[in-house]
Amino acid sequence: MVGNKKTGKSEKSALVKVSKTPAKIAEDFLADFFEAYFKRRDLAAVKKMLGKAFTGIGSAFHEMSHNPTEAAKVLKADFDQIKDPILVKQSEINWQQIGNSHFLAWGCLTLQGKFERVDFEIPTARFSALISVAEDKARFEHTHISFPQETPGDPESFPIRRLTEELKATEKKYQLIYENSPIGILYFDTHGVILDCNDKFLQIIDSTREKLRKVNMLRLSDDKAQKAVCDALAGRTGYYNSYYSSITSKKITPLRAMATPIYDHSGRIIGGIAIYEDMSEYKDTENRLQHHFRFERLISNISTRFVNCTVGEIDQVIENSLRLTCDFFEIGRGYIFTYDRYRKTITNTHEWCAPGVKSLKEKYQSFPLFECGFIERFQNQTLDHYQINNLDEMPPEDNYFRTILEQDETQGILLLPLFREGQAIGMFGYDSLTTSRTWTNEEVSLLKVVGEIFSNAITRKEAEHQKILVESYRRQTENSDSLSKLTEAVAQQFNNQLQLVIGNLELLKLDSSDPRKKKKHDAMKAAIKAAELSSMLMSYLGETHGKTPEEKMQLQDRQAQTLPMQLEGGHILVIEGDQMLRFITTSMLQHFNFKVLEARDGTEAIQVFLANQETVRLVICDLLMPGIDGWQTLSALRKKAPGLPFILASGYDDAMAVKGSHTELPQAFLRKPFNSGSLQEAIRLALSS
Repeated sequence: MVGNKKTGKSEKSALVKVSKTPAKIAEDFLADFFEAYFKRRDLAAVKKMLGKAFTGIGSAFHEMSHNPTEAAKVLKADFDQIKDPILVKQSEINWQQIGNSHFLAWGCLTLQGKFERVDFEIPTARFSALISVAEDKARFEHTHISFPQETPGDPESFPIRRLTEELKATEKKYQLIYENSPIGILYFDTHGVILDCNDKFLQIIDSTREKLRKVNMLRLSDDKAQKAVCDALAGRTGYYNSYYSSITSKKITPLRAMATPIYDHSGRIIGGIAIYEDMSEYKDTENRLQHHFRFERLISNISTRFVNCTVGEIDQVIENSLRLTCDFFEIGRGYIFTYDRYRKTITNTHEWCAPGVKSLKEKYQSFPLFECGFIERFQNQTLDHYQINNLDEMPPEDNYFRTILEQDETQGILLLPLFREGQAIGMFGYDSLTTSRTWTNEEVSLLKVVGEIFSNAITRKEAEHQKILVESYRRQTENSDSLSKLTEAVAQQFNNQLQLVIGNLELLKLDSSDPRKKKKHDAMKAAIKAAELSSMLMSYLGETHGKTPEEKMQLQDRQAQTLPMQLEGGHILVIEGDQMLRFITTSMLQHFNFKVLEARDGTEAIQVFLANQETVRLVICDLLMPGIDGWQTLSALRKKAPGLPFILASGYDDAMAVKGSHTELPQAFLRKPFNSGSLQEAIRLALSS
């Protein structure tokens, strides 16, 4: 049983008999006693609760019982004196189990009643009882109740003294309580000198009995501890609740203590006893909660600042938020990095440094850090944070990053990824510069919320910037319908030409033996940038939506690397009016070991399909062709082979390409210009639908 549990009478069911534990039997028994003794004033019921070897001590010296017979006389005098019910206004009962069948209950009661027509209230009546449980029945072995006296000289009983002098039979039981108590206990003489203590007290203050014996508690440097002892020796209850610095060791412990006097048989104070509770765990929990609450308020403050700021103020608010979090965690440097996947570099976009801390923002511009494994794991979402508390503990594979940290004079680091639409766009982190710091799981979880706020702010800023660019282009051509039509046609042709460039570069890139890999990569980058310009051109004409060509190609590259494609020995029919585009598409497919049939337009495609209907497993068709266009070709082939997998290729995006009413829809759209990854992803979608 655990201390500080209030005793209340249990509800009993008349329908179901539930087997009770001895502890529960003892609790219910004490509740029944309070009902009979205080509320009903039922002498007969109380007598039946006394054990055969019962002993008791009342609130005065003469109220001492050595057996049940003497107890019955004392109780009768008590009941005759106060006949009216006594209200137990408040009770705080503590429990301690002794062995298998005995339970010690002790605590304070607040009593209200009437004696000879005069109302009285006793706010601190002290009660203790030893209860035995056998064969599902409980009995009192010993009880003690005492009330505070008007002056310290009035006789008052005290449990430990009475048990020592009058109840030798229970001495061993109380010794077990003393030795095995979950709280520290010590007693001292009238001069404040420690006489003895239990092992728990030694454990709490990290000392030994030899060091504690003869220590005078009235000479302690801790004024609060002195006062608690003085109060006890003056006949009062002394209290202590503070951080105690042990004089026999260097340990500082948060303690809560209560000291009370010890009386002899004549009521004279002969010393005191004190109980001590180690509050370290409670204090740690309290500190963690306070830390958590303060950080939650900080996050709320940061979030509110971002909500209320303009787009032009976002950078300043980000750096101010880094300052707030660094101050909170007492960190010297905080920062944000963004990724450039094609260049395999990172760039420090925002930074805050404490006074006297060197800025590293200029150093980390387009910095080659992608070879560090944790960045790849951030991108794959297999790592949610990267923490180094001690550089000496870094694994060998992180030696390159360790060298960087040593150059920056960093003792420890915490990094967390930033995501946008499920894709890692960068990271933010904090450097410990003077001493290493251990970040708790709770702190990391809360910082992830800060990361989401940063990601949203960066996305908002980029979106607003893109909106301004698009709006600028739109305004320039607001009343130019003829120019729009011309631009649309130019963009379509531009996409076709870009397809030739990207296709050829893809074929060169797939040739691993070619030593000009860097030049091919740069050419591919330039082509994709040109595709983005075409995408922007289509955007302000209202002809495209969603991700940029670069983003789509990156996403499809990743997906295509892990998604198998099978045609079970069949052919892919490629329908493209431009000979070079048809050649590029066919070459890509053949590189991936697909067998290809070709057609220049929809009419020829129908003829080729009818001649090879048994082997054609998939069709890739351009949307805009002379004569029969892509939609008409799709409808004609579906009449011959319902459910035939079909990919429609176009310079438009999916939403624009599908405009209008169509009886048949393709399984996938292929946006021009496309690379090998985009092509593979479209094939996968078509075959899996």
